Amino acid sequence: GADNLGPSTLGVHASPRQGIGMYQVAAAAMKQVERILAEGVTEDEVTRAKKRMRAEAIYARDSFGTGARVLGGALAVGRTIEHVETWPERINRVTAEGIKAAARFVITGQPTITARLLARPQG
Repeated sequence: GADNLGPSTLGVHASPRQGIGMYQVAAAAMKQVERILAEGVTEDEVTRAKKRMRAEAIYARDSFGTGARVLGGALAVGRTIEHVETWPERINRVTAEGIKAAARFVITGQPTITARLLARPQG
């Protein structure tokens, strides 16, 4: 996760639409990972992601619990309060080329796991 120091995991999640099989969804997700490795992401994708992340950070400030969890989690792994408070500026410096380079560094062809989560019956 974002609060980890050192090696961690990367997960890609996808949810099927009605009538789409699990393996079709898994194949489509892997196709997107391969696209990012080959082509990178678009500036529009980066802009939308930054906007969404900034909004989430603003909403987190409205919650007493979320702020405490974020600060506590950061301090627990050796981060500083300044590190948490400057997060929006660091996000603003992310570029499409930087994402492509990071993806190539992180995604190393490790095996994938496809899982189907089933809803438990209520009652």
